[in-house]
Amino acid sequence: MVTRKGVVAAAVFLALSGCYFDDNQAPEPRGDGDHEISPVAIAKSEKARNLTPQIDTLDQRTQVANNTDFALAFYHKLNEFHDLDGKNVVFSPYSISQAAAMLSAGAAGNTLSQLNQAMHFPGDQMLLHSTFNSLALDLASRNGSFTRPDNSVGTLDLNISNALWGQIGYPFQETFLDTLAVNYGAGLNLVDFATAPDAARLTINDWAADKTKNKILEAMPEGSIEARTRLVLTNTVYFKGAWQRPFLRKDTANGLFTRLDSSTVSAPFMHAAEATVRYASLPGVTAIELPFIGEKLSMLFVMPDVGTFANYSAGFEASKFADLTNTLQSKSVIVMLPKFDFGSDIPLSRVLKALGVADAFTDDADFSGIDGKPKFLQVTSAVHKALITVDEAGAEAAGVTGIGVGGITSAPQTVVFDRPFLFLVRDVETNSVLFVGRVLDPAVK
Repeated sequence: MVTRKGVVAAAVFLALSGCYFDDNQAPEPRGDGDHEISPVAIAKSEKARNLTPQIDTLDQRTQVANNTDFALAFYHKLNEFHDLDGKNVVFSPYSISQAAAMLSAGAAGNTLSQLNQAMHFPGDQMLLHSTFNSLALDLASRNGSFTRPDNSVGTLDLNISNALWGQIGYPFQETFLDTLAVNYGAGLNLVDFATAPDAARLTINDWAADKTKNKILEAMPEGSIEARTRLVLTNTVYFKGAWQRPFLRKDTANGLFTRLDSSTVSAPFMHAAEATVRYASLPGVTAIELPFIGEKLSMLFVMPDVGTFANYSAGFEASKFADLTNTLQSKSVIVMLPKFDFGSDIPLSRVLKALGVADAFTDDADFSGIDGKPKFLQVTSAVHKALITVDEAGAEAAGVTGIGVGGITSAPQTVVFDRPFLFLVRDVETNSVLFVGRVLDPAVK
């Protein structure tokens, strides 16, 4: 179950199972599996996380750009799944990329090549892991309390967590554990998939709930873990940020939002009068960027012209994202933005397969870097869940708000987001995209 109480959170889970049962690897039964179990031990490399990775600035920028390419390619593939037609969508491409990068540490041969191509990863594995480590450490430094010009205080909380869950007694490769410890700070929690798969699932779900502050309570659904599961890789991203300039609740009023089919729905619209925001107007699209407290992270809202959302959305690529962000300029506008609050269960396996990750889900998978056994482990479950809330406080959601208040020489322009729009939450300094989504109906939870 996904709960929604003013938060941006996402979780990715990749489960790998053996292609056949190996009785020599199964431990003795530890109970009936009806109750939750806790990890009995942690198998972690003796190596500490590298807190000062030496990464060239150009290499990190290149990987961030590649991550953005993946993010938008992923969004385009989601548009091809008709079961998502007409639905609001939110996902965290950063979370997916982080989990896939950990998985690539154990991949080899065609499995690794396909993963690298789909995820836009470089062929140099050492560079990949070091760059992801550097980026994660940069993002972790964004947290803190910040004072606004009016002396009010707001906080920013960005928490990215990684963990692995492995079968007791299974022979994991030391080099695999070293890579994850040094670059992702992830240890291997030992659980008993073989005799208590559902209890292990509940333990993993408890971890995810804790890391997302109880916003994602059932990250791995019933049946996603099997007795033959040997490894689960997990990543969570939790974000809670106050707006740099909160909307006033007294100014929120109901208005009409026009859906794709031209029908209308009543929704509460937040209102910021004469706010100075970063604004862009290009042929066919209007965009505003509203910062969170401290102005280290922001949310970009992208609204295509009337009747063009489907075409614009289908062609929204990295070049268009760059054009918008490069065109943004401070401008005094009146902003009217609907509140929204929803979650998404993303068909991660289907999208990855559609992007070319084929062998990883079949008997041809080569994850010999994990256990030294070619064509034994394969990905049997890939789960991604995300949720978002946008409200007046700017709260724990991908963001909204003005920045400061500037002088006005003419009447401010009014920007009303009263039809379908895209949104992206990004780190301003690195330009790393953390969340992507679309709002087709703000009244749908």
